Amino acid sequence: MANRISSVMKQLFLYGIQRAILEDTPVKLLGKPGGKERPKKRALTANEMQAFVQNIDWVCRSRRHARVLMVLLLTLQRRGELGVAEWKEFDFDERTWRIPDEHAKAGRGHTLPLSDWAIAELKVLKHMAARSRFVLPATHPDQPADPKLISRSVARSLKRFKKIGVDAFTVHDLRRTGRTGLARLKVSRDIAERVLNHAPDKIEGTYDVFDYLDEKRVALTLWEDYLHQLKGLPRVQLTREVPVRLARAASTSGITDT
Repeated sequence: MANRISSVMKQLFLYGIQRAILEDTPVKLLGKPGGKERPKKRALTANEMQAFVQNIDWVCRSRRHARVLMVLLLTLQRRGELGVAEWKEFDFDERTWRIPDEHAKAGRGHTLPLSDWAIAELKVLKHMAARSRFVLPATHPDQPADPKLISRSVARSLKRFKKIGVDAFTVHDLRRTGRTGLARLKVSRDIAERVLNHAPDKIEGTYDVFDYLDEKRVALTLWEDYLHQLKGLPRVQLTREVPVRLARAASTSGITDT
């Protein structure tokens, strides 16, 4: 928090200098008062993922919250992108979600294929949204809900998650869990990063504008299959990672079975 405040203060005073309101900044020598931050590494284990998908409706305080978390887990997209999403971005016939530049991090949108399970969860949300153009409407249907509410709902549910064997996690940890899962499923690094819409190398991003839609669809189908396996297992303690089926992997050049 100290580091975040320091960063905001620097931006604030720099803005004042740029607008000729100030001549200098009092925080120019302020470093990171909170110290060096370690990258977060939290990813749910197979046991935790099994408990998550089997008990999500019991754990979450509302049906909408459960559906939102499942959509995020199945698509591996950012909280903010779903929070401001409009229904016009989704095509259930083509089974795609076209995230526009204005809704994506760094202003770089992309097209994401949707699995059958993700579409089923989204259709429930569409019914809940009634006539609102937003996937997650606020109290006033003409406005989107604050994406931070998703994180707050998770925080309020952590004690219930703990009861089913899931340690504390954040919404963003679901993305890390999915990315780790794609690696375990032998999805190539390049395709996995494109599923998460991470920025490619500068030169590659400039010259390679292909959308890799088919490759991303196979990757997310494998991920959906893995979650289905977890959901269908008996509710017993797992001793090892659940084996995964890689039959579909051979049908695409974007995924290797090694």
